[in-house]
Amino acid sequence: MICPLCEQGDLFYAIIKGTTHRIIVCPECDAAWTHIENANQLYNCSTIEQVLLGYNLDNSWKNLIVNDRVDS
Repeated sequence: MICPLCEQGDLFYAIIKGTTHRIIVCPECDAAWTHIENANQLYNCSTIEQVLLGYNLDNSWKNLIVNDRVDS
């Protein structure tokens, strides 16, 4: 699935390290969705930085375990 925000990057499932929380991320624009079912909606978009700050983690991709590509 292509990111609805930047329309360039593919979306991927990711897990925040040290948790079981699964999110969707765009490596191209750093968009993030914490509610998997809303990944195609722009208004539910956040940033990876905002999500990681909510877990008191640094804004770094090393804090994510990136998994499979999101299929449309």
